[in-house]
Amino acid sequence: MNAIARLAESPKPGLRDAALGALAEIGEPAGEAVLSRIPVASSAGERYRAAERYLVFARRRAEAGDKARAAAVARSIISKFNSPSESGIRSQALTLLADVLGDAALGDLVAAVDSPDRGFRARALDIARTQAGFEITKRWLEKLTRAGPEAMRIGGREHHVARVQPIVALKGA
Repeated sequence: MNAIARLAESPKPGLRDAALGALAEIGEPAGEAVLSRIPVASSAGERYRAAERYLVFARRRAEAGDKARAAAVARSIISKFNSPSESGIRSQALTLLADVLGDAALGDLVAAVDSPDRGFRARALDIARTQAGFEITKRWLEKLTRAGPEAMRIGGREHHVARVQPIVALKGA
């Protein structure tokens, strides 16, 4: 592992990228220190690739049973990548979070609907459509009734408040 980590610091871009990819795929905790350093002063493409590798690492940690670490990495990516051009990587992180936490990611998904990023909001609602259960449905319906017209038109789908409000009113029944 140390040899690969040393190669990840190589001045040769091809060697460095291969070593970083290997560290991500291996998913050992020792590789996180190198993978978590996403260079802020680099090109957008380099930042994106670094974040993708870090998400691969997080998925491997989840597969190894370290779901808390995987969720922390996903949330870190979501919070640090917030420019309009970074919607894709944020959406990948949100997907990983939902895959890892299942229904426990509901709070993250509901919060994503408040994002100014249309693509990110659309991904949150797409993921939400895969969740089931009364409490989950109730929370989404409540959120959508308060979200406003912009959140209601996401991903080419129109979510009509008039159809949702009677269902939300039943929650007290």
